[in-house]
Amino acid sequence: MLSIDGSVDVRCSLERAWELFCRFDDLAALIPSVDRVEVDGDDVHAHVAVKLGRLSVNSRVKLTVVERTKYACLKAEGVSYLGETIRTQIKPDKAGIDAGSVGRLKLHLDLRKGENPRQVMVIYTAEVEAEGRLKRVYQSILKTKAPAMMEEFATNIRTALESDDPAPMVPAVPEPAGTLSLWQRFVAWCRRLFAGTGGAS
Repeated sequence: MLSIDGSVDVRCSLERAWELFCRFDDLAALIPSVDRVEVDGDDVHAHVAVKLGRLSVNSRVKLTVVERTKYACLKAEGVSYLGETIRTQIKPDKAGIDAGSVGRLKLHLDLRKGENPRQVMVIYTAEVEAEGRLKRVYQSILKTKAPAMMEEFATNIRTALESDDPAPMVPAVPEPAGTLSLWQRFVAWCRRLFAGTGGAS
């Protein structure tokens, strides 16, 4: 079994992160090398394109969501039809891969609460099981491409969850008196106005 894993801290609520987990087509689109995604219920169909030296490795991927634990984890399993695309690029007598050669995939995403109320940790693990020449192809992909891809995936998740976040981070230390923001002063003024006291701060 070949595997890669990583984690990323994100400034957002647990609810916002889980909402992204539930939009599996949007989540899959954040994975580097994925250029097409179609979702049919719990089934996800994607196309993956990776350049391995001079070899263009294209693969159809089918995943099925097999477990959801609200605000905690998402698991999916499926196959990657790598053989049908690289078979045409490698000499038949040396390939050891036929069109039916597949790699079995497992994807596991976890959510953990951060120390700050507005921070979560996203933990991700991907596993591939393959044999023979196909396994060596996957090993090459993981060795040469995985580190940069995982870094890009973490950046994509952070960008997706932190952009336009409707609720800002809760300050770790309360602001000292006399340093209220313009918005806080405006709210205070409105409260006095509608309480019948009027006036500005």
